[in-house]
Formats: sequence, C-alpha cells, structure tokens
Amino acid sequence: LVWQQTSLLGAPAAEVALAAVAALALTLPGFLLGRMGAGDVKLLLALALLSELQLLLLSVAGAMLGMLTWLWLGPRLWPRLSHRLQLWLSAMQPDKINQPPYAPFVFVAMIAALCALY
Repeated sequence: LVWQQTSLLGAPAAEVALAAVAALALTLPGFLLGRMGAGDVKLLLALALLSELQLLLLSVAGAMLGMLTWLWLGPRLWPRLSHRLQLWLSAMQPDKINQPPYAPFVFVAMIAALCALY
C-alpha cells in the first residue's frame, strides 16, 4: 500500500484511507461498548486496508445478514446437524452463547462480495 499507493485489489490510496476510517467508525463504538472484540476491529481494518470501501461495506452488511439469519435459523438447524459437525462448530452453538462470533460471518460475506464484484 505504501510502496505502490494502491491496495492489493488495486484501489487508490485515498479510497483505502476512506475504507479504513469507515472500518474504525463501524467497529470502535462496538468495541468501546464491549459488544465486539479487538480481533473484530483488527479484522475489519485489515480488510479495509487490503481492499476498498465497497467491499468493506458489502462484507459488513453480509455479515449482519448472516448473523441475523443464524440467530433466527440456528436454534432450528442445530439439532439436525451431525454430532461431528456440532463439535466442529461448537463456538456457533445457538443456546450456549449470547453473541455468535463475528469473524466467520465476515469471512463468508467477504468471499461472496469478492465473487459478486470481481
């Protein structure tokens, strides 16, 4: 980014800076209120520095939709999963956690946004 003045996806440095400010604006309030971890803040900041504002916003929006879908369908879907899959996804167990982890939803949404944009 510093050497070539573009992100890995070719966005200009000014747009990357705007994406970084947006990532911090979206995550720091949640971090300061104790709703997000430092890893979530760093994940979105790294995503902003590697890409552009559009990909960042699509990833955040997709992650929110994914989390809402999991909170709605998770309790119905979880008993139907195999025991092995339940062990592998134990951090996602709907009845044992107050908040599902954010990173898996951001990752899936980022992959979907990358496929849609590029």
